[in-house]
Amino acid sequence: MTTRRRKWPWPKRAIRESPRSVRPPIRQLPRRAKARGGDLEAGDASPVLRRGEYGVRGPSKDTSFLGGDAPDYDYVLYVDEAGDLGLKTGAEGGGASSKWFCLGGVVIARKFEAELVEWVRDLRFALHLGGGPGLHYKNLPRDLRVRACDLAAGLKMRGFVVASHKENMRGHENKRAAIRNGQQPFYNFMLRVLLERVTSCVAQSSERRFGEPRRLKVVLAQTGGVYYSQTLAYIELLKIQAEGHTTYLNAMEIDPRVLSIHLVEPVSAKTVAGCQLADLVTSAFNNALNPDGTAPLFNAPAEALAPIMARRNKISGEFGVQLLPWSKQIPDEFKPIFRSYGYRWG
Repeated sequence: MTTRRRKWPWPKRAIRESPRSVRPPIRQLPRRAKARGGDLEAGDASPVLRRGEYGVRGPSKDTSFLGGDAPDYDYVLYVDEAGDLGLKTGAEGGGASSKWFCLGGVVIARKFEAELVEWVRDLRFALHLGGGPGLHYKNLPRDLRVRACDLAAGLKMRGFVVASHKENMRGHENKRAAIRNGQQPFYNFMLRVLLERVTSCVAQSSERRFGEPRRLKVVLAQTGGVYYSQTLAYIELLKIQAEGHTTYLNAMEIDPRVLSIHLVEPVSAKTVAGCQLADLVTSAFNNALNPDGTAPLFNAPAEALAPIMARRNKISGEFGVQLLPWSKQIPDEFKPIFRSYGYRWG
């Protein structure tokens, strides 16, 4: 007697819970917490998390390309991108790409890692999208984009985004990074800027909560044309430079105490709930900077995320929200969203 295998309504690797025939009452989404700089658990009154206390599943054996045992961690960063990596802009025609490239993410304490699937499902139900396996910003109509970001701003996470005006970035690339990273210096440089800010936030949070720096796991949504072995090599180089205080262009440095290349994992964004939350944050800012599409230069979704965007000295600008190039010389049409986060022009 042969046993027929059950056919699932979506791939097995889709967000990791089996479908439910009867949906229980939707639990209320967390109330919006008051933003407090680098606090990754704003409004959380639970006791300090002890390592392994909640039994959350650790990283898989394939967490890095280097093999071996991965160290333990207490924070997770999910990273996604919006726009494309090409430096040729739309004004130049001939296979041109978008004017902006945004790389961003969300950071959570590890004890919330097991709740991410439920967070995404609750968002979908609150948006009347049903209980499907994913949430993707580009598929949301204009009004639901604002609502989704408003709800996401109540979750216990911190948001970060690095937004690059590509036309002004040409000629500003790090030549040393270009030599060492072959075909992808632009992506690696953007990731470096993001990690500098995230590791600073994580170090601050972990020292306050645990009395010492704790590790950060980095989950990267896969991007076409990026070779992650090169990215890992670049991250390791930045760690070595930070430890030796030899970082090139060292306005900020990666905090090497919280970062390990054994905890860097490229994944498909379609199968990881945390990457879908990262997509929500990153795409909202790209929406505010994109003059094309169904909702051009639409600022409201990105502005709704203000409670969770990381802050330094009570301002998100140049920390949780980072504009590139450093000179801040961009066309006036793109300035409103940055003004909302503390940037100023004369």
